[in-house]
Amino acid sequence: MLNHLLFLSPGFPADEADTPCLPTVQALVKETARVFPETFVSVVSTQYPFTAGEYRWKGHTIYSAGGKNRRFPLRLKTWYDARNYILALHRRRPVSLIHSFWLSECALIGHFTAQKLRIPHLTTVMGQDARKGNPYLRILPLEKMNLVGLSEFHVAQFYETTGINLSNVVPWGIETQDFPPFNAGERPIDLLGVGSLIPLKNYGVMIETAARLREKFPRLRCELVGDGVEREMLEKKAEARGLKEHFRFCGQLPREQVLEKMRRSRVLFHPSGYESFGYVFSEALYSGMKVCSRKTGIAGAHGETADTDEEMLKLAESLLSQPYNPLREKVPTIYESVQTYRELYRSWGR
Repeated sequence: MLNHLLFLSPGFPADEADTPCLPTVQALVKETARVFPETFVSVVSTQYPFTAGEYRWKGHTIYSAGGKNRRFPLRLKTWYDARNYILALHRRRPVSLIHSFWLSECALIGHFTAQKLRIPHLTTVMGQDARKGNPYLRILPLEKMNLVGLSEFHVAQFYETTGINLSNVVPWGIETQDFPPFNAGERPIDLLGVGSLIPLKNYGVMIETAARLREKFPRLRCELVGDGVEREMLEKKAEARGLKEHFRFCGQLPREQVLEKMRRSRVLFHPSGYESFGYVFSEALYSGMKVCSRKTGIAGAHGETADTDEEMLKLAESLLSQPYNPLREKVPTIYESVQTYRELYRSWGR
């Protein structure tokens, strides 16, 4: 029986209002505790919140090492503190299994701490940690670890990088109760972008696409939710392309406001070159949106995708030209994710 499950993550919400912080991990913690109340759930975070110590979140005690993303050698102290939290928790209530996120420092801490405690350890590979350039791939004994991928695209990327096949795939499920009522009526936002404004996400393509779409759709309305190092550059680019009346930068928003935006939008425009899963795809599809994306994460399983910027433009134009008929699509739920993980815990745990 799984008496005590410990989640180990680089970050966790600082409080209950911190909804943008790792919504997938939040959802898994909440749903695991709800579906399996007999299992005691603990969470240890390494880097965020930036303040070290214990705090309460939705009835759970969270243990933050407060690493603040410090560089080496100070990062070693963060690892030491996180490990000590786990050992202290184990002394109070023996931990049955450690579930870590990202094939990086949490996988490293989790693996060696689990070995010391002689308990199972599972790691969910989350994103770019599946790609070349992740130094932990050279450090961790991957073939001896229990690893989980997020999508078939993700599994293929990991195999290309390591030569190891991830035999277990657990999609990130959505929390359907978080979504506002479905909107089958007017949707004033034509293109919606949601993500970090960083080079990987490639949102300059969205601005160029909007500038060209405006020729066919003179009343085009686009909004971009998120913040990051490229925001100022993107704002200047949009202004230079004459999109002041057509393109709005919304900044970082609470998740409930993002879902409300989706409820009022027609097409999710997602030009990122890489997504391991693409939680935003599931959110958009469940909200009744169409998706304009490159072939990455789960996007290819839900319609046509694009390979180039020009194809992104043509796909967006096609989606906006289609008869308006928003429908909720069936996507994985967090309940399904928890049930699948539970089976893995049982097969690897005790």
